[in-house]
Amino acid sequence: MNQHQDWTPKVLSKKPTSPKKQIDNSNKKNDDTEPENTQIKVFDKKFGQLIATLRAQKSLTQKALAAQLNMQESIIKNLEQGTEKYNGQIVHKLKAFFGSDKF
Repeated sequence: MNQHQDWTPKVLSKKPTSPKKQIDNSNKKNDDTEPENTQIKVFDKKFGQLIATLRAQKSLTQKALAAQLNMQESIIKNLEQGTEKYNGQIVHKLKAFFGSDKF
């Protein structure tokens, strides 16, 4: 039988693993300098009530306002409930839609 392969097979294996190095934590900053409970900034309920009032004055539903601002309805809902994370783009869109004198 005529074989066309003229190389010899090689067996591949993993390199031997070295023991884990000890990590030197002496240069690490002290964790006491950072606050333990960093809180995420959210819109407050007063701001949400203002948005709900302005929306009602224009006779808009949450869905209609969201469509006008090109955002999800859940954002408007959470904004009015005071549970939406703070986002400067949302404020900018609201100021442009309702007028910056309202805020």
